[in-house]
Amino acid sequence: MLGANARVMFDRPMSEDQLTWAVTLGISVTAAVVAHSLSRRLFLPSLVAAVAATIVFQIIDYVQLGYLDPFVIVAVPVVWR
Repeated sequence: MLGANARVMFDRPMSEDQLTWAVTLGISVTAAVVAHSLSRRLFLPSLVAAVAATIVFQIIDYVQLGYLDPFVIVAVPVVWR
């Protein structure tokens, strides 16, 4: 279906920016799918998915940097709002 374009798209290695977006999207979608599969409501699973994704992002950031990001004070209330 994609033909030659698929080969060109998948032969190139991902850049760091593309990998960052892929991981962010993967974590966000996974958190949303899991949260919404456990409940039929809309608001609570959305809130749970946002909180779970925020926590996972901060854990990954902590593992990568070796310390907690100083902007966690801003990130958590913005997502939880």
